[in-house]
Amino acid sequence: MYKIKRLEEYQGLLGSMSTREDGNMSFVYGDEEDVIGNKKKFFEKLEINIEDVVDMSPMVDQPDQVVYVDSKNKGDILDKTKILFGQML
Repeated sequence: MYKIKRLEEYQGLLGSMSTREDGNMSFVYGDEEDVIGNKKKFFEKLEINIEDVVDMSPMVDQPDQVVYVDSKNKGDILDKTKILFGQML
């Protein structure tokens, strides 16, 4: 896990990225149960409940898209099949 130390200066803001040691985090390349388990362990290290996270797949082919999420989306796993033009389907 890599933590973005500079962001710790701001109350309530956390920046972190997984590394290979954290395991596969991609539903594209892994078994769903294994990926969810790896993500859960990753967030536990950060003392974050996975049920409070909105998980989004990278939108590499649409890098300029903005998706609005709020507390209603807690626990959701979103990918581009569920997102259209900055709105969720």
